[in-house]
Amino acid sequence: MKRGFENKASLTPREKIKVTYAYEIMGISQHDLAALFEVNQGRVAEAIRAILYAAGVEPKAGENDPV
Repeated sequence: MKRGFENKASLTPREKIKVTYAYEIMGISQHDLAALFEVNQGRVAEAIRAILYAAGVEPKAGENDPV
């Protein structure tokens, strides 16, 4: 079933911070965040890695190395 809209191509800087906070602090899964922000899950993972790298924070165990 096709949706009536397409996903956004990227997240704004503010959305990247919100996604990272929601994932790291609130524990919301990446696929749920992707649906809420209307992007694909890869964009969410990319945003989280970028924000954590910029903040100098180590990612959670089992995640890929920062960009």
